[in-house]
Amino acid sequence: MENRSNLSTFRLVGFQVFFSVSVRDDDTSDVILLDMIGPLQSIRGIWAALKQKKHNCYTLGGMTKLQKEPGHYVIKSILPSGFNNWTFVSRQAIPRLINNDLPTFVWYENKENRGTNDDIPPKNFMPMLQAAAPFPIMNEWANDMWKIGRRMNMIKRVDYSNQNNIKAYKIIMNRERWELKVTEAIQDGVISFNNINKG
Repeated sequence: MENRSNLSTFRLVGFQVFFSVSVRDDDTSDVILLDMIGPLQSIRGIWAALKQKKHNCYTLGGMTKLQKEPGHYVIKSILPSGFNNWTFVSRQAIPRLINNDLPTFVWYENKENRGTNDDIPPKNFMPMLQAAAPFPIMNEWANDMWKIGRRMNMIKRVDYSNQNNIKAYKIIMNRERWELKVTEAIQDGVISFNNINKG
């Protein structure tokens, strides 16, 4: 269907749709990413239900809700089949829309079957970190910043993000801790302004 081979079925409050990817924040039950395909009435019914209250959605990983804060950006289209395709993306996953006081999210599709290797940052990691951080960060520091965040436990795997080969991470922007660790890394020569990356 629509040349997608990774569709799963999702049913809620009497409505059924297909979905291709989903990411849910375990801590808040908020939908971080959800791509739904189906009749417009079904998509709207599920959308309204998830906006009202939490629902136990086993398919999506447990209690799930479209939290009002920080809210979601919705991409809507109609597919050649006539089905509607709505993709919900948390504002905390879009650099220009983020609230700097809340955690942000990054992910990648595990097309290369990288398994459980969490040492490689997703491509959207640096734009998100640069938008959230209160200090300048060079693009060349990507691998080092990723390692620093992982060691500090400020970059955490979102546990239920393996649906359809999505690996997602939450970036907690404790500004004082990040700034301290980055300063230490510069002083120790772990990262530098000479475009040298030891990652």
